[in-house]
Amino acid sequence: MRLGIATKAIIVLLAVIAAATAACALFTQNAMLDHYLRVRNDHLASVASAVDELISSDIKEASTPDFSRMIDILSLRNPERIIISDMKGLILFDSRRTRTGSNLDLDEEMRIKSDSDAGILLLRTSENLKAVYLRPKQVFRLLDSSEDVSLVYYAPIRANGGIAGQAMVSESVAKLGPIIRLTRNRLIVFMSTLFIVMGATVFFLVNKSVAAPILKLADLTKRIARKDFQERVDFRTSDEISYLGRSFNTMVYNLEKMVREIEEQNEGLIHLSGELELRNEELNKKQRLIEYDLRLAHRVQQELLPQTYPRIEGVLISAANFQVGEIGGDCFDFYKLDDYRLGAFIGDVSGKGIAAALVMAMSTILFSQLKDRLDEPSVILGRVNEIMYRHFGSQHSIYLTCFFLILDSRNMKLSYSCAGHTPPLLFRPSTGEIFNLEAEGFGLGMFNNVAYEQKTIDVMHGDKIILYTDGVTDCRDSEGQMFGHERLVEMVTMNPDSNTYRLTHFIVEELGEFAGAAARQDDLTLLILELENDKK
Repeated sequence: MRLGIATKAIIVLLAVIAAATAACALFTQNAMLDHYLRVRNDHLASVASAVDELISSDIKEASTPDFSRMIDILSLRNPERIIISDMKGLILFDSRRTRTGSNLDLDEEMRIKSDSDAGILLLRTSENLKAVYLRPKQVFRLLDSSEDVSLVYYAPIRANGGIAGQAMVSESVAKLGPIIRLTRNRLIVFMSTLFIVMGATVFFLVNKSVAAPILKLADLTKRIARKDFQERVDFRTSDEISYLGRSFNTMVYNLEKMVREIEEQNEGLIHLSGELELRNEELNKKQRLIEYDLRLAHRVQQELLPQTYPRIEGVLISAANFQVGEIGGDCFDFYKLDDYRLGAFIGDVSGKGIAAALVMAMSTILFSQLKDRLDEPSVILGRVNEIMYRHFGSQHSIYLTCFFLILDSRNMKLSYSCAGHTPPLLFRPSTGEIFNLEAEGFGLGMFNNVAYEQKTIDVMHGDKIILYTDGVTDCRDSEGQMFGHERLVEMVTMNPDSNTYRLTHFIVEELGEFAGAAARQDDLTLLILELENDKK
């Protein structure tokens, strides 16, 4: 159930007035009790003082007939009970004649001492047929049973220059309780009436000045939600509600203007959306054609790589190639020059994409044609460089790093030349030695008339030659650290008995574990040649 603002205001006012009524009733009760106790204390003290003045010299005068008549006359005007006793507790006079000649309870009723100077006011009631005395301030605890409650004033009686006895003056408080309750009930009725009047007034004012305008604003917000901006609010006041109404009208005006602008822009966007959809469809068609061409280029490029490896006496061959995209810039090939001689090259085109793929295809075909006409690695590299420079010399960003070798398993010779490529490794398991196969030379296609250094070295049975592109050593993990040349050397030296296939598998697997979830940034090519141990 929803509560309106006016109803909530009435509830809050009810709580406040209820608390105020309770506090006011308590305060009034305490004030009346304080006033009543002061008045009765003064009155009882005056009666006790009158009794004290009637006794001139001897306390025993209180038991004489003349004294009794004077007290009776005093009691007619003051219907309190008066009991006079000596300091030993013997009752000499009782205005009701019921206790004369008996003794007071010294512990409870004998309150005046020989050194007492002033009177004492106490509250007396009974509990289990026994008198109980309390402080006067506790009278509010006994208002509901005031018939058995009385105020008792104890005063000293002086004779012969000293305190000779005690006067007890008491009166009932039976009428006090009804008076207090009547006053309290009247106060509650008054406060309730005041609450009804104030509540009705507050409800009317809040409903008229707050709730009704807010309901009006709520109705207008529903119309605005239906795009009806025609109506405005008009609060003819000078308070915050009027300010809210003016701000609301300004908001509606601005909102109407924005909606119109958005609708106009939306119509233009719908028109543009149709044109964009047509262009997007055309782009999708072109994208599908490009993707088809890339897949076709990938298949062509794969066909240019060796599908089978030549059989060379005493030589084992293994290779691995991974491209980042559909087409790559790494290339390699193996050539059977005769039964004992193997030609091989590995290359890496600068850059990526279609241009790198075209250079890779061109260089692969050039090496395939030149290896039958030229016998020296340095001459082959020089001829390829001449042709590539003729076509790409003006594009200095396009070049090919390459390493070309000829391995002779009969004469145990290795001839090689390098065109700016990462030096391959020669690993000799028999001694644990590992060498970098270095030779001077610029990348193919960078400069014209370049001479390439050629080296020839002796090799031994069991030697392994590891050729690779920079995609191996530059492989990075998720933190950006590179695999590096040292890890590659460590992988090779830790597996001296592994053949070419197992060593290739170990290196590729280690690269995958090192990179983890990190994306590969460059093509990767790995070639491993091994001279078999002499079987004789």
